[in-house]
Amino acid sequence: MIAPQSEIQTLVGVNVVQMAKMVSLSVRRFYQLMNAGVFPVPIYLLATRKPMFTEEQQRVCLDVRRRQQGLNGQVVFFHSPRQLPAMKSNSKK
Repeated sequence: MIAPQSEIQTLVGVNVVQMAKMVSLSVRRFYQLMNAGVFPVPIYLLATRKPMFTEEQQRVCLDVRRRQQGLNGQVVFFHSPRQLPAMKSNSKK
């Protein structure tokens, strides 16, 4: 379950992996939604050519998740993260 927006701390900048984690999505799914226009695209740092989300972009992403409406106006349903079944021990004593 995603933490309420008020509990998630924004930083000066986060990378794509961190942003995906903040909205409780896999990196792959986050990229899919970003390419579809649901989430904003990151800025790129000139010195490192690495993508980064600013604090404002982080707030926008968190708001998209909270409201379930993308920047493109599309309604997006976010499912709860899958729970893996508990492993049963087959060891006999």
